[in-house]
Amino acid sequence: MSEFVGINPLPPGQDAPPAPPGLDPAILNGTVVPTEDGGAEVWPSDAGEPAPMPEVEWFGNLAEHIDPAALNHIAQEVCDGIDADVKSNASYYEEIEAISSLAATAPEPREESDKPFGDASDIVHPMMLEAIVRFVANAGTEMLPAAGPARSKIMATPAGNADDVAARRQGWINYYLTTVDKPWYSDFEAGLLKCSIWGSVFRKAFRDPVTQQPKTRHLAPDQLVVAYTATTLEEAPRFTHLEADLSEAEVRRRVFSGY
Repeated sequence: MSEFVGINPLPPGQDAPPAPPGLDPAILNGTVVPTEDGGAEVWPSDAGEPAPMPEVEWFGNLAEHIDPAALNHIAQEVCDGIDADVKSNASYYEEIEAISSLAATAPEPREESDKPFGDASDIVHPMMLEAIVRFVANAGTEMLPAAGPARSKIMATPAGNADDVAARRQGWINYYLTTVDKPWYSDFEAGLLKCSIWGSVFRKAFRDPVTQQPKTRHLAPDQLVVAYTATTLEEAPRFTHLEADLSEAEVRRRVFSGY
């Protein structure tokens, strides 16, 4: 491999200029090494050749092969990004707390000094709660029929046994959601309840790391953190699923399963 010593070669007898602020002086006298893709790498003069990256098997854990200092830097960037996304939603979270208090979903007894007159009632008018219950009931009737929520529709001209394939897949999905994955219905109703309060919810489809069964569960906006200014998940700089309610036993099960 050819090497070019010195980034800015100087005429004989001329001193090198001082390093710019924030730049390691060792970089100025470093070694420029061409790379196989046509680029170049700069190695400081006081640094040896970087250790070659070991071969990692497909789906291997790269974190076990990255330098700890670089790994800490990556982790800090991730945590700072998540904190920034949470802060961008601060006003949104405050509005949800106000709506929840109007819906009287949690008792909040007031002090006598905060009441308009002595022995005033702390009961909130149930209009908001009635609207939420009606929304969940109407949406549940439409989206959660007893036969199952899945419906098939062939968009193009049917060819061969397309109707049979669609009916078979529809029947299997309905059987799975109504019989195998029994918590699905209650989770869907809980998602409708949060949707009426938060304005939106997410549904995450995944394979359970312990049982290896496919599942889909709802996530409230405080569980799937996205920057408030993001319009879609595809355009968001990042989105994070916060699983703060995992028990220690569940964490151990996931570790033992290799997740």
